[in-house]
Amino acid sequence: MTKMTATIEIEFELAEGQPESVAVGALARGVGMLATSIEGVTGGGPSGVKKGSVRTKIADQEIT
Repeated sequence: MTKMTATIEIEFELAEGQPESVAVGALARGVGMLATSIEGVTGGGPSGVKKGSVRTKIADQEIT
């Protein structure tokens, strides 16, 4: 069985006046959407990725 591991850095800014909780929610949604996209659930043909095998983890996060 072949596995792939990657480290991805994500940076984004909130719109003026938005609370920090918006950033946490946006990051969680983005990570979930990335996993879904890698697995190929969002449409198109088979991605070749084993269904249910994608695991995501937020190793570190910082709000500045």
